[in-house]
Amino acid sequence: MGGFPNFWKLIADENRDTPIIYLSPKRHSDSNQTVIDPQQIARSLGPSAMVYYAIDPAFSDEMRELLPDDQYKCYNGFVRVYMSKPHLDDPGDSRRHRYFQPSTIEKMGDEIFVQMLRRALAQDVYFYGTMVRLDVVKSKIRRASIMKEAQGQITVAENRVKNAEEESMGLLIELEEEADTAHRENEQLRHDLDEARSKIYSLEARAQVAENALNGARGSSVADEIDMQKYSPRILCDLFATIFGDRIDFTDRAMKSLDDCTTRPDILWNALYDLCTIAYDLYTNQGEIDIAKSFNSKSEFEYSRGAGMMTRKNAKLIEQYRDVYRGREINVETHIKKGNKEASDQFIRIYFGFDIKSKKLVVSSVGKHLDTYSTKSMK
Repeated sequence: MGGFPNFWKLIADENRDTPIIYLSPKRHSDSNQTVIDPQQIARSLGPSAMVYYAIDPAFSDEMRELLPDDQYKCYNGFVRVYMSKPHLDDPGDSRRHRYFQPSTIEKMGDEIFVQMLRRALAQDVYFYGTMVRLDVVKSKIRRASIMKEAQGQITVAENRVKNAEEESMGLLIELEEEADTAHRENEQLRHDLDEARSKIYSLEARAQVAENALNGARGSSVADEIDMQKYSPRILCDLFATIFGDRIDFTDRAMKSLDDCTTRPDILWNALYDLCTIAYDLYTNQGEIDIAKSFNSKSEFEYSRGAGMMTRKNAKLIEQYRDVYRGREINVETHIKKGNKEASDQFIRIYFGFDIKSKKLVVSSVGKHLDTYSTKSMK
């Protein structure tokens, strides 16, 4: 691609109707590669977006020097989506143009990252609309905390230099070296802040995809286009914990249960997706709503509120439906299910509870059916 001024002119064009996806060269890479093949994105998205990339680190240096507003930056291997119709005079506009850190993309895998981009843009899902979420508040609090800590380190270094001038030139030189160290630490803190902000943006974007997908194509249709056989239950659960980390988590017991999970990967994918989108939105809805009825009307899986009365009366049986998450006991009687024959690879049960403090759905068991009064009686 050409020089940065021409690229910025294209980004800042308020009449631009097509989103731009820009891939910056990876930091500390001998070959200056991007985190994902730009041709792969271009082939998948087609006319839905324009794809640009740089392989020369000098372009990133030019961006650092000439970028009018640091809020629109993208380098060190990050990928950024510059949405159409930018409004640079709006202080909040930069939040529309989300970017993703390399480690997040690598953990997701190229196929899933590209498929999510394609579905969001090709189907006109408002992937990056303005979102006022708790994640944004957390991001601001973390940013303020990091900046305050960094400023405190700079202030300490400056005071030391001032005292050194009064004592001796030799001490001044020594303290100036300490100030340089503090400055480098401050730069590292700023870098950590950028990565934290990128992670928040990534989670916001995926949450928005999940919410909007309920009104259009289900995100689980991504599973239809990917060879799911290469994903084990543990890999799938780790993936959802990464993509929807603000919505779902798994206890130690849940992770152990994956060793016995024989559910087909595509069915497990769809179940986890509906849990992270349909179920989560119902649990966090501010109004009064029948969660079971609403979930069952939107999902291929059945929502069950809890164990039966006879199971609850049995102290040994009901103990299975309690788990611990971050030191807090949670009730995990609620589950979503499909199939009646446990030997079938289409059979699945996911037991979970909603943790009020973290605002997450906490999964306690995946795959097999927990014992009930009825199943115990048949043994």
